[in-house]
Amino acid sequence: MPLNRIVNTAIDHVAYERIGVAKEVASYANFDLVCYRAIGPSGLIAKQEAAWNPLLDWIEIACGIKPATTNDIQTVPQDPKLISYIAARIKVVDDVTLASFAMATTIAGSVLIALAIFDSVLELQSAWHAAQIDEDWQIELWGEDTEAALRRANVKRDFKAAVQVMDFSHS
Repeated sequence: MPLNRIVNTAIDHVAYERIGVAKEVASYANFDLVCYRAIGPSGLIAKQEAAWNPLLDWIEIACGIKPATTNDIQTVPQDPKLISYIAARIKVVDDVTLASFAMATTIAGSVLIALAIFDSVLELQSAWHAAQIDEDWQIELWGEDTEAALRRANVKRDFKAAVQVMDFSHS
């Protein structure tokens, strides 16, 4: 079903709104998961830094702009050049790949994670781990209930499908 959803999105939406979809997905950088950091506890901060700082370093090397980060709940606007860079990178892909990229971005809460997958900087497991650090931390503290585990498995299935399509587009 996830692959069917991706293809239907590509046909029904992306094909008609390609530039708008690319801009919308790129604007996700203004709310990107990896830019919003915990103020504590130190164990969570260390996990976020270990997974997310290399992504910030990588995108800075790739486009010359290091995304701004914050420990606040206020939005931290990113340099418009970063958003333009991301939009330019993804608007040239085919409709199905762009739909997959959008799905991966939404699920991960991070266009930077999706772009790292697209550029083969992250593979599926590392990308999933980076996107799930906060949730994994909560599970370690409180445990995971059955319903949440099922929902998470379904979301991971969709994420895996999006990553597989992006990987296929490079082969």
